[in-house]
Amino acid sequence: DQSEQERIKQLSSAEFLQTLHLYLEIFPNTLISLLRNAIALIQLEDEPAWGGNARRALGLGVPVVGFELPSLDEAVGSAGYLVPQGDERSLSAALITLVVEEEVLHSLRRNALQQAMRWEQRIFRKGLLRLYQQAVSRIGERIHE
Repeated sequence: DQSEQERIKQLSSAEFLQTLHLYLEIFPNTLISLLRNAIALIQLEDEPAWGGNARRALGLGVPVVGFELPSLDEAVGSAGYLVPQGDERSLSAALITLVVEEEVLHSLRRNALQQAMRWEQRIFRKGLLRLYQQAVSRIGERIHE
């Protein structure tokens, strides 16, 4: 909202503001273009189960900064810098850490690419098949009870 943007402008240096882009919604092809040059993706909402912006970012080696939310935490794993929900001060500190601490950023980038490999089609299919088999097995057990 407008008052929040004004507050950010007052508290931030002009140089930092030039590196921060705020979007409510964005088309996937535009997102990919932005992520290619991004330090991190800031995601403040949970990640949809079918995949979303965080997974796109990780596929490009871009770490995710955000709040500790169930699906987002599961999606990013060790490739994210997640802080307690609603803790804006910690969120700001996480962003500054990625800008200042190059080793932390490089480590998260490596983790992002490794995390994205988990979604490779072959691996995903095997995992999905295993889950279906477990579900069918449990249903079979209940029927026999």
